[in-house]
Amino acid sequence: MNLSTYSRYLESLEAVPFSGQYMPYDWWHMPDSPTFHWFAYRPMIDEFSREIANSINDLTNYAHNLKAWHRVLSDMTEDEQFDVHHDAIDPLAVTAINLPHVIRSRLTHDFRNAYNHRFSPRIGHGITQVVSRSIDPTSKQVTYTYTMLDGIKLDPLTDLLTGQCERAYVAFAAFQDLVNDQIATIK
Repeated sequence: MNLSTYSRYLESLEAVPFSGQYMPYDWWHMPDSPTFHWFAYRPMIDEFSREIANSINDLTNYAHNLKAWHRVLSDMTEDEQFDVHHDAIDPLAVTAINLPHVIRSRLTHDFRNAYNHRFSPRIGHGITQVVSRSIDPTSKQVTYTYTMLDGIKLDPLTDLLTGQCERAYVAFAAFQDLVNDQIATIK
């Protein structure tokens, strides 16, 4: 990828309408004279709410960035697209695809599935999962299936990520309600 391509991306980033929203920081309010109960709660809610907001805001930005990259790819040759996918789109898209799970895990404390158990599909171009391994739960017999999984196309990916952003916004609003209820109860 060259500087000209990145400049086109920056122009596209400005031109693509921003359809997301940013989660707020420091939105909760503690009493002016906190009791002993607040000493543990205050730093936990501060860190927890900030990290969840950061993750959702990252997802929002990544989805917007991928929409801008999609616009840039439209008039490029396939070879030029390969370079852009390798240098910019793939790392961004893979991170964005994993963020909904990260956000959900942070809301449910389920960190055990932090890593994928096999190679994920490529973004845009490429073939993966030529051989898939599965184990029958009853017989414990291992079978191998030969298939090819095409790369995930950027246009439907950005639509899916936008939907994930919308769900994250709803989850964050529910989180805010929960914290505000807890604060009201502790008062």
